[in-house]
Amino acid sequence: MQWLHSSMHPGEYHSQGRAAILAKLGFAHRNNGTDQAVRRGRQQDPLAQLTEQEQRILELIAEGDTNKEIAREVNLSDKTVKNYVSNILGKLEMSRRSQAAAYMADRRARRDLPP
Repeated sequence: MQWLHSSMHPGEYHSQGRAAILAKLGFAHRNNGTDQAVRRGRQQDPLAQLTEQEQRILELIAEGDTNKEIAREVNLSDKTVKNYVSNILGKLEMSRRSQAAAYMADRRARRDLPP
């Protein structure tokens, strides 16, 4: 069995609560009704975790392109694009491509607002 963090003894996982374990690993629990852990100290732009290719594919998703259209545009197979889309949605913690498209539309709209 592989442990999450080498400095923790296996018994600690059973005797401590989730919040204590996350704190020991350097995570802070965000108490806003969701069960989310964020890396302590920095809240980075969700798009920063995407590769350049994933960002390009996300832009095409936001434009309404299908996987087949995206595959033609970026010169990849349909299956590879499907894998990219799955990875993008996972990284953004979304389950549907329509959520990702709406997210990008919202980001674009916010950039258009005056500071």
